[in-house]
Amino acid sequence: MKKKAEAEKKEAAKKAPEKKEKPAEPQKAAPEIKTIELDEKGATTILETQAQLQPKKAEELALPDPESPEKREKRSERVFLIAAAALILIIVGILLIPKVYQPKPPTVEYNAFIFEQRDGLWHTEWQLENQTYLLSLRYNPYEVENVPVRGAFDPAFNEFRQTHIAFDPLVPTFQFKWLTLGASELGLSLARALQRDIVAACTRNETEECYTRPIVSCPDPDRAVILLEAEGAPEIIVEGTCVRLRGTELELLKSVDKFLYKWYQIIPD
Repeated sequence: MKKKAEAEKKEAAKKAPEKKEKPAEPQKAAPEIKTIELDEKGATTILETQAQLQPKKAEELALPDPESPEKREKRSERVFLIAAAALILIIVGILLIPKVYQPKPPTVEYNAFIFEQRDGLWHTEWQLENQTYLLSLRYNPYEVENVPVRGAFDPAFNEFRQTHIAFDPLVPTFQFKWLTLGASELGLSLARALQRDIVAACTRNETEECYTRPIVSCPDPDRAVILLEAEGAPEIIVEGTCVRLRGTELELLKSVDKFLYKWYQIIPD
């Protein structure tokens, strides 16, 4: 039996197809690594090539300016000239605006006289014997017409060539400012327009300034006297040929101006 089994295996082995062995593929040779040696010139060329392949910056990619230097210079000159002309026009405009748009000064009309206010004073023209005078007073007639006048005026006042303007030299110091201001405005009008000779006087001889000045009183029948008193309400007191003009501080000027307006006959009696 054993022999029979071995004979069957041999017979089966003969009938089975023989397996052919696949020939082995030839192995590929490993790539040969070559070493490239560069001289200094070759290395520089490679570096330059790499720099050219790098992305360029925005400013390097900007288009060239089509304007030539001459055109840019001319354009700069035009811009400068336009700016200079504009500046000149602005300066001229600033200088001319006050003249073109200058408001008219305040004016009033009183008894056919036109008064115009400039620089804090009221100005009008007054005529005497074909001669025209410019009067300048602090108040206009409307502002002083209610200043009271007491007493009777002596016509002999106008017969004296000289007019004495006086005040008490011993008044408080703070009153001197208003007395001096009143005396200046009064004396200027009397001398220039009314052609009176003005004499500075005192009511008492008790100061150094009054040693050489006339001493007057009110009333004084021998002189035309205007006595200034920087106290009380605005008021004009007439005592023969003496006129007392009263008023506290700037109110004194109201009495002075009322007296002058009546003398000029701008404010009628």
